[in-house]
Amino acid sequence: MEREHVRQFLRNLTLALHDQALEDEGMVLQFYWDTSDVRDAVLGQSAYYDIEKNGPRTVEAFNSGRFHGDRALVQCLESSGWFGTIRMLQPHQSELYKLLNRDFGVGPVGSPQGGPAVFVAHVGLNGLDSVTLEELANLPPERIERLVQMQAGQAATLFKVVQCVRYNWPERLARWLRDSIFTIEVEQHDYSSVVGTELFNRLLAAFDHERPIKSEANNFADAVALCQLSQKLNDFKAKKSLSAPRFFSSVLYNRIVKEHGLHSHFTYEYDGQEFPVFRGIEYYKLRATLRPQTPEQKKDATNEALLQGARQHLDEIGKARDRGADVLKITLNGEKLEDILTRLTNYSFLEQVWLRFAATTEVKAAVEAVRQQMEIARDFERSGKVSRQIEQQLKHAVTQLGEASSRFREFADLRTAFQIAVDKLSQQITKGYVAYRNGGVLRFGFPSEARPATEGLLEKLVSDDGTLSKTTVVELVKLFRASGTGEPDIGQISMLGGVLWTLKMDFQLIELLTSLPEPKHRSLKTVLAAACFRMSETGEGGRELLGKQMLDDLKETYNRTDTNSEEKFYLAIGLGYLCHRYLRCLQRGDFRLSQRDEANFLREAIEYARIAADFPSPDHERKVYALNQYLYYQCLYQKLGVKPQLDWEMIGNVADRLLQSKNSRDWQYRYDDTLAYYYEAQAEREKNPSRRKDWFNLAHASVKRAVEDSREDVEVMEHMERLMVTRQTTRSTVRKVTH
Repeated sequence: MEREHVRQFLRNLTLALHDQALEDEGMVLQFYWDTSDVRDAVLGQSAYYDIEKNGPRTVEAFNSGRFHGDRALVQCLESSGWFGTIRMLQPHQSELYKLLNRDFGVGPVGSPQGGPAVFVAHVGLNGLDSVTLEELANLPPERIERLVQMQAGQAATLFKVVQCVRYNWPERLARWLRDSIFTIEVEQHDYSSVVGTELFNRLLAAFDHERPIKSEANNFADAVALCQLSQKLNDFKAKKSLSAPRFFSSVLYNRIVKEHGLHSHFTYEYDGQEFPVFRGIEYYKLRATLRPQTPEQKKDATNEALLQGARQHLDEIGKARDRGADVLKITLNGEKLEDILTRLTNYSFLEQVWLRFAATTEVKAAVEAVRQQMEIARDFERSGKVSRQIEQQLKHAVTQLGEASSRFREFADLRTAFQIAVDKLSQQITKGYVAYRNGGVLRFGFPSEARPATEGLLEKLVSDDGTLSKTTVVELVKLFRASGTGEPDIGQISMLGGVLWTLKMDFQLIELLTSLPEPKHRSLKTVLAAACFRMSETGEGGRELLGKQMLDDLKETYNRTDTNSEEKFYLAIGLGYLCHRYLRCLQRGDFRLSQRDEANFLREAIEYARIAADFPSPDHERKVYALNQYLYYQCLYQKLGVKPQLDWEMIGNVADRLLQSKNSRDWQYRYDDTLAYYYEAQAEREKNPSRRKDWFNLAHASVKRAVEDSREDVEVMEHMERLMVTRQTTRSTVRKVTH
């Protein structure tokens, strides 16, 4: 026996005997499992097929390596209740819930298509190659017993086969719940507190480092789950709980804990020794040997005799090892430890106990269950439906899991939505990009005291530091969830409003503002209306009526506001934008307004923009924005070609006023796009072909700058494409005239 193997065996023996001592003292061991392990355990035979869609054909490949591996053995022991109650941390319950809603991707019957008989053939068992499972059901008991005893040497394989084929997965899950093999954790957690801890941040960073970015949702769930596991351990260490958590570990989890300095969060001391929460395959195999579950196993004395020496002299072994003695040469009761451990390692509770006392009974039960499964499969093949009983069992399990994990799913789904929006925004970032200004937040006139916090949040969200960005996303989710409790803080709501608008998260923005007693500040009504109109433009209708209500309320407020008030200036900017946005909302899909109705909307937008542009405000940044609005709406009006036409001299003056701020810090890509519309409008009214070409060249140069500075804003790109077509047509006309 190799020394490393001895060392590992002694370590697992120490863990197993320690756990036995805890149970003898009245402590309760709670075994937690990862989603993948529960999935494989509940799926049974279907877990060991790799399914690939090849057009209309489904290709199933038996994964022999996974089935014959020791992890599969532990999962089958788990499934049969060998380790007591199966428990999951709530984020993992949420993952299981989602898998259940998709039937695990295998349907209610599962793989393989030929049923358990095909599975057994793929596994390979002694003496069963010439006997089908249906024939096996009709054999006399003594013949079945002889076939079972022929499996000596591969009892573990037979055990796994029996557990895998005994139920289809909906029946197995229903049995788990009925017999309390699986318990659903219903305790609700404050996830805002969990994700605010240093441990969570370190765990999330570790998972992101070890696992590809495409697993981001899993990384978040696993980081939260391990925080909960650590808290359960802390409660045990502080004697707040008699329950000691255990978790079936994996290579990834071991690496996360060991290589990222998180070891201390998942270990505890007992009688001067350190014990981990995470336990591996060999521990579970040894525990199954030490703690037999069935009466037949408990009667068997062979195992106890083998373990007696190691149990009594474990301290003695440790002391000898500490002195540097060769542990392989230690003798216990005249027998070398090496020989004891070799026999103990080779001792198989499945070979010595299960195969002798329980296998025949369980095989018979499995064969009967297989016959029922075949009927279910044939019914499903004929009708495409499973029995009503199975359907109800599955529905019950899904409902229970859904209710238990709803709070985590809400938190996780919101975080995912934020992260997706942040990732999209980050793709638009270029040098000099200012999210607050480029995101169009300026137009809403949020309270000035909210701007620094809004800008700070946006800068961190689009930061090159991925860890900072993800941490900020979590902070944002916490702020969003907290905003619906207590007295609304206008500053905080305004900050969230600005961030959500920039991220184009209109659904969440509307949810936030409609949850308030009433959006008291006019900026909140403005951004609420804008979000409603923008959502409707993208085809998600039903919000435009709410937006129109906010627009009408703002118009009434505007009419009541003193003419010389700065408030009038802010309202005019917002109303100009909303009138134009509402027009775009009404133009969506196949519906088209008449030119006259369209012109009326634009004239209203132009008037509000004119008032804002001419208002004597010291706010230069918003003045430039108002000038841009004024010029842009006039250009759109001119393209309609309706009467009365606007004064081109006045339009030119507005363009000149806007150009005066060209090199100021308040300039943004939208203003270049507006100038492109202006130059295009000038080109279209120009009679001289050469001068017309010059105007189009100016328009193209401006829109090109806008595209580059916006990092390919969709609307600006569409404008450039239209302009290029018009410009090319103009060039062709110029050539004809020249020649």
